[in-house]
Amino acid sequence: LLARRLGRKRHVRHVTGVFHPTINFSVGQPIDRVCLNYGIVRIHASDSMFFMNIECRDSHAKWLKFSLEHAPVIPLPVAHHESNWTPRKEASLKIVSVGRLVDFKAYNLGAPRILRTLLDEGISATWDIYGNGPLESEIRRLALMEGVGDALQLRGILRYSDYQSIILGYDAFVGMGTA
Repeated sequence: LLARRLGRKRHVRHVTGVFHPTINFSVGQPIDRVCLNYGIVRIHASDSMFFMNIECRDSHAKWLKFSLEHAPVIPLPVAHHESNWTPRKEASLKIVSVGRLVDFKAYNLGAPRILRTLLDEGISATWDIYGNGPLESEIRRLALMEGVGDALQLRGILRYSDYQSIILGYDAFVGMGTA
């Protein structure tokens, strides 16, 4: 509406970035929001939207039921560095997860149970979770229930600038998206 109103006086170009494969139709989103998003995206997707990766573009094309092959993909400007990971000498297993603590990243909810299983099988292990979100209290509750509150730590947000130096200190990584 703003673009249309401003467009009466000057040429206006509406541009929107899509940074998640299901941002406009996530599970649990109210149906009226999904319908509104569908209409808006369908109007603007072919000439006014860019996507952070091919997966985002393809998932939206499938949802909209039309091709977005000409919609541009502009990757997030995250610097890629060659990994210089070296195995740790310690006998314990260090696991790390990175990402928002939200429903579609439910692997974080499984971390306490997985950690409990490893410990029960005699494998010394810890699991650090970087991120924040609505599942934080549930993860804490599950960690207490499984008795792994000391071995599972919620570390808060991990800045992009610290990502590589932190991650290289772990043996196993669990995550998705930018991570």
